Amino acid sequence: MNRFKNASNNKYFKYIINELKAKYDELILSDTDITDELFDIFYRTGSRLEYENVYFRKRTLLTASAVLYFIYGEKNYYDTMISVMRSACAERTWALPAHIMENTERPECVIDLFNAETAQSLAEICSICDVPNELHEMIRYEIKRRIAEPFLENEQHWEKLDNNWSAVCGGCVGMALIYEFPDEFKAAEKRILGAMDSYLGGFGNDGICPEGLGYWKYGFRYFTAFAELYKERYGADFFSGDKIKNIAKCQQYMIFGNNVSVSFSDCARDESYDIPIAAFYRRIYGDVYLPDIALTGCLDNCGRYLGATRAFLWSDDNICCGYEKGIGEKYFEDAKWYINKREKFMFAAKAGNNGESHNHNDIGSFIVMSKDGQILADYGAGEYTREYFSDKRYDYICNSSLGHSVPVIDGIPQSAGKKFHGDVLAHSGNMFIIEFSKAYDSEHIRKIERKFEISDICVKISDLYEFNDDKAHDITERFVSVKEPRIADGKVMIGSVVLISDNMPELSSRKLKDHDGNEDTIHFIDYKNIKDSFDLCIKKTP
Repeated sequence: MNRFKNASNNKYFKYIINELKAKYDELILSDTDITDELFDIFYRTGSRLEYENVYFRKRTLLTASAVLYFIYGEKNYYDTMISVMRSACAERTWALPAHIMENTERPECVIDLFNAETAQSLAEICSICDVPNELHEMIRYEIKRRIAEPFLENEQHWEKLDNNWSAVCGGCVGMALIYEFPDEFKAAEKRILGAMDSYLGGFGNDGICPEGLGYWKYGFRYFTAFAELYKERYGADFFSGDKIKNIAKCQQYMIFGNNVSVSFSDCARDESYDIPIAAFYRRIYGDVYLPDIALTGCLDNCGRYLGATRAFLWSDDNICCGYEKGIGEKYFEDAKWYINKREKFMFAAKAGNNGESHNHNDIGSFIVMSKDGQILADYGAGEYTREYFSDKRYDYICNSSLGHSVPVIDGIPQSAGKKFHGDVLAHSGNMFIIEFSKAYDSEHIRKIERKFEISDICVKISDLYEFNDDKAHDITERFVSVKEPRIADGKVMIGSVVLISDNMPELSSRKLKDHDGNEDTIHFIDYKNIKDSFDLCIKKTP
C-alpha cells in the first residue's frame, strides 16, 4: 500500500492518476448492469460487443476505484470498489459468452481469460486492503467454486496452449490460489507451472511473439506477475536464462517511436511501449531498453486491474532510462521475421508459416512505416466475432492473404495451416530474401522468390516466378495501405512514400470493421498481368 500512497506526490504518475480519476467519474454514472439478455446476444447473432462493452465498463470501474482507493484511501472510492466486488460475486459467470458453449450446464465453472482475471483481481484486492469479512468470505466462496474446484477436478484446454491463454489463465489461477487457497495451490502447482512452460514454448529463443505485440504484452504481463509472486512466496526464480531476457526485449524491436508498431497477426498498428514491463526487466537484466517518455496510460481496452496496478508497482522515475541507438537490421531466426530500422522509416517482413496463433495468411508480407504510422500496412486485427474464430476466419479480409501485400496467383490466395510456409534464403547486408511458393495450395507454382533491398531512402522489392507447366498464369502483385493512395505522374503516392514501377496499377478499396467494431477502409494497389518478374521501388519523399 505504501507504494500506491507515495504515488500521489510523484509527478511521474500524474497522468495515469488523472486518467483513473476521469474514467472513474465517467463510469460511476454509466450502466454496468450485466443482464441475461445481453449475455444471450452472442448466441443469437454472433456479436460480442453488446455484452462485452458493459462487462468491461464494470471491470474498469473496479480497477479505477480500487487503485484510487489504494492511492488516496477515500471513502467514495472504497464504497464503489466494495459495491462492484459484491456485484461481481452475483454475476452468472465471470467468463465471456464467446468462450462458453451454448447451453453449458455450469457456465460459472468455465475458466477462460476473464473468469481467471476476475478471480485474480478480487483475491489480490483482498490481500492488499481490508474488505468486510462477509464480503471476503463471499469472494472466497466464489473463487473456490468458479476457479479452484473446476481447475482441480478437470484439466483445462489452455494448459497445453503455447499462447497468451496459458500465461493469463494459468497465472491468474495460480495467483488467486496463492492468495486465498495456498493448500489448493500446492495441489495445483505442477499444472500451473506446466501452463507457464507451455506459454514459454510458444516463443523461440529469439523472443519474438508470433501472435502479435498486443498479445505479447497481455501474456507476458500475466506471466511476469505470477512469476514475481511465485518467487516472493516460494523462492523459485523464473527470470534466469537468456530466453526470458530475449522475450523481455521483444517490444523494443517491434515499435518505431511511440504508438507505431509492427502488426503481424491479430495486433494493432499503434501499440504503445509497455513501460512497466520494460522497467521490471531492466532492473533484472540491465540492457532492456526503456524509452525516455512519460507514462501516458495504465488502462487497456478491457480495464484490466493487473495492468493498472503494475504501472505503479513496476515503474517509477528512479530507474535510469535507456537510450535507443537503433538496431539497424535484425533477423529473428525462430519467427523468421526481419526488421530494419532506419533514421526516417522502419521496415519489417516475415516468412514463418500460416498456422501460427492468431494467424493471418501473410507469408512474404511486409510493412513500411514512419513515425506518423504505417504506410504500406498490415491491417492487423479486425472485429472479433464468433465467425472470426471459426472456419470462416479467412473470409475476413484482414486475415486473408488478399488483405496483405503478397501476390495473388491465378486468383488463389494463400492457404491456412503450418504446412503453408516460407523459407528464408538471406537476411543480412540490408537484404532479406524469401521463397514462399509453399504458401499457396497450387501444384503449378515452382518458385516465388521475393527480395527486399533496404537503403536510407528506399525499399526495393524484386519478385521472381517459376511454374512447372507451360500455361499462362494470372499474377497480380497486391500492396496494401490504410492511407488512401493516389496516382500522379505515373507514380503512386501514399503518405510520405512514392511507389515506382514500370507497371501501372489499379487502385481499389474495401470496407471492413476495425477491432472496436467501427467502419474502416483498407486500400489496395494492384499491379496486374505480371509475367515472370516484378520490380517495385518504395521511396521516401523528401
